[in-house]
Amino acid sequence: MGEKDPVNNFEQYLIQEEVLTENDGNAIRDELKAKVEDELKQADAKAFPLAVHTSVEINDVYAPMSRRKN
Repeated sequence: MGEKDPVNNFEQYLIQEEVLTENDGNAIRDELKAKVEDELKQADAKAFPLAVHTSVEINDVYAPMSRRKN
């Protein structure tokens, strides 16, 4: 991460102040990553399949063409 990353900077500050160990930081990161991945799996399981009907989609984009009377 870059030197302007506030999360990384705060983590390094906590390690320097001996509030947090590097192992603690890694454990928190791993726990959060696992939670995010679990939530994504749950969201994917609840998602409904998307049915695409090309003719309906085209009609929504393009107005039917009509002939003008002269």
